[in-house]
Amino acid sequence: MDVQTQLFTHPARVLTAGPLDSERLLALVREQHAFDASVLDERTPFFWPAEISSNRLDAYYTRMAPSSLRNYAAEAAAGVSFQNSHAVDKLGFGRSLTGAYSEEGELARVLAEFYTIPGLRLHDVSTDDFILGVRAGLIRDVSIGFYNCTFRCSICGRSIWDYECPHIPGVKYAKRNDLGETVGEELAFAWVDDAHLAEVSAVYDGATPGAAILKAQQEADGGRLRPEVAQLLEARYRGLRLMRQAWPGSGAGGRGGEPVDLEKLIADVRGALGVAADADLVAAVRLANDEAKRLQAEVARLQTCEQRATEGAQRIAELSPLAEDGRQYRADLVAAALAEGVRALGNQFAPDTYRAILDAAPLETIKRMRDDWRVVGDQVLPGGRLTRDHAPATNSKPVETPDAAYRS
Repeated sequence: MDVQTQLFTHPARVLTAGPLDSERLLALVREQHAFDASVLDERTPFFWPAEISSNRLDAYYTRMAPSSLRNYAAEAAAGVSFQNSHAVDKLGFGRSLTGAYSEEGELARVLAEFYTIPGLRLHDVSTDDFILGVRAGLIRDVSIGFYNCTFRCSICGRSIWDYECPHIPGVKYAKRNDLGETVGEELAFAWVDDAHLAEVSAVYDGATPGAAILKAQQEADGGRLRPEVAQLLEARYRGLRLMRQAWPGSGAGGRGGEPVDLEKLIADVRGALGVAADADLVAAVRLANDEAKRLQAEVARLQTCEQRATEGAQRIAELSPLAEDGRQYRADLVAAALAEGVRALGNQFAPDTYRAILDAAPLETIKRMRDDWRVVGDQVLPGGRLTRDHAPATNSKPVETPDAAYRS
């Protein structure tokens, strides 16, 4: 189950404390938050403190780990929005100014201070009404929204979403010693590790994360939820309806309302998997589970390869026109160099021989040979016109044939 993108909530409480250091908080608003600080002269901000989270066990049997609490303190100090009942699709009417993590004995908690200004109406509740409610003690419960966390089982230490973890937060399980003997019971709950603070909300009653409900539904869907546990959870979390698989003596029906023979069902599964004992059956199921995880990882790897191949094809399509331009530029450069060679050396130039040399040469070599032949050509055939329209007059007499040449 992917819980990285889900937003969970956790209960907290507005503190009834002594006078706040308004001057210090006003300076924080002025220096770090207000876009136009002159509004603070027009409307005096209202400040209030709250314990936004702690490591206390909540009503849904989750507890905040120190890693989460320290994250909340840092993120509250940086500033998060104060919302109305986790309505994150609406504008908030306040903001956090400070955040501090503290430990007092076994209790660890996060304290924060918030501010708003009177006269705002960004949604159904005005800040004037909110301030009046806080001052009168009518608005006391707040709740944080958090995300990107791991729910770790207090009994086995695995993620509660791991199939290998059979424990549901809020349910008691037999506690055994090293010899496997039952020595009592222990209550399962979920540690919330490395969560991050999204927002803080005013709520009518402290909300809690649904980890226990989601885990219970997962166990029910997998056929591992005992009927007495399902009844306990449905009574505890009113409105929760679990699809329970039938167990011996439960009176619950399978398909078509018929009771399920659990021993026959297990025997059928053993026969299908080719195993003789229940221990072998567990091993086979675990092996199948591991193979499923391996196949899932392989599918993810192939999807990544497919994505990279698609990106590579797109890149090739983008570069192909540039490659064609480069080939044409090289052909034109070779032709220009050969032309300069003919101009420089005339009939003594062997184009075919030099073409083979130029085709294999770097561009810089082709340019150098072209320029060198151009210099020679300019010396052999200097620029400008070499003919004259009128030949200069001469004083020489025409050559006359003597008379003796005609005598025999």
